[in-house]
Amino acid sequence: MKLLIQAVLIGAALALPSSLNAETTLDSVLDQALNESPMVKEIEVQIATQRSVGIATTTMKNAELDAEIRFPTSSGENRGSDEIAVSLSQPLRPSDFGARARVNRLIAATAKIDRQIELLGFSQRIALAYAKAWAMKRREGELKGYLKLTSAMEQTVKSASEGGFLSPGEGLLFGAEAKKVRYQLTAISTDANRAQADLSKLVGFSVEDRLVRPEISKIPTLESLFENATLPTQERAKLALTLAKEQQKLSELDAYPSFAPKLVYERTNDSQDYVGLGISIDLPFSDRNQADRLVRSAEASAAQSQNRYFAGDGFKNEVRALSESLSASAALLNGYEEEIIPMLQEALRAEEKMLNSGQGSVFRVWQTLRELSSAEEETIERLIKFYTDKTELVVLTGTDF
Repeated sequence: MKLLIQAVLIGAALALPSSLNAETTLDSVLDQALNESPMVKEIEVQIATQRSVGIATTTMKNAELDAEIRFPTSSGENRGSDEIAVSLSQPLRPSDFGARARVNRLIAATAKIDRQIELLGFSQRIALAYAKAWAMKRREGELKGYLKLTSAMEQTVKSASEGGFLSPGEGLLFGAEAKKVRYQLTAISTDANRAQADLSKLVGFSVEDRLVRPEISKIPTLESLFENATLPTQERAKLALTLAKEQQKLSELDAYPSFAPKLVYERTNDSQDYVGLGISIDLPFSDRNQADRLVRSAEASAAQSQNRYFAGDGFKNEVRALSESLSASAALLNGYEEEIIPMLQEALRAEEKMLNSGQGSVFRVWQTLRELSSAEEETIERLIKFYTDKTELVVLTGTDF
């Protein structure tokens, strides 16, 4: 029994979480990722592609130069002079007079706010991946300490059971507990390595194994979130609606025929020079831009619905639900870290003291340790839940906090 008491006391000390030697912080990872991550480059490509559509929209068609020289087929004295004909034309569309420039300006404004929201969402994905990597490593360390304790207790309990101090069932219970922790440790070690690899892939460089615990940011109130007239995502929805309507107008204008004014020069075989003006007009018997008009009409309807949602109570209710979930997670985290876990640690010390004096129970020590381990696991799970909800809320509102 003396060996059993010593094993419990040593194992309990090992089971308590140790502080990590921090070398890498979330802020440092974010700063480097925004400069090096391939994901950032992909966002820039996406925005450049979006801007290119606006540039292509506002670019006028190239002018056309048509030139020819004509040679007389007769010979001898009856042969006339060569003739030259040159014409310069500029194809024009009704939409070239203002409509395309408006669309281009709206695309540029939309691309600017899209870039802001995309980079903000990317930073939140990094924060979530960082929190997962830290949490998995932290849990791995806790389980390693718990495994040392259960392994030591398993041997001493087995000896006590064989000596008649404990029942055979109690010995088997400890054996099952030790095996369970071994399997859990194998799984969590794999999860920790995967989380570390996912974080490194996302940021574009290898991240150090030892991470600083991510801080729990203060959650803004709904009043502070909506104190401005428009949130970035609401502004984005308004811009998208305005752009969709302008593109719909543009498609309607392109249903009208395009035309090309011409400047003509001709020199005839009697050496006479002529300068004239002309025009060519498309005859819209078949192509009335039907396909593009159908698409733009559907896009305008979708943008109208999206803007209606962001301007209505549904959007505010979604923000409220996420904000309340964040508040609940933060309250639980603070409660566990500041109250419950310290109380369990104090209870463990009290049970150890009683056991050392010969008045306690091995099973009460073990049960207290299981409660402590369960509380630590739930704290880590809630931390990941907090960052998951925060990512969703930040992307939904376009506002960081």
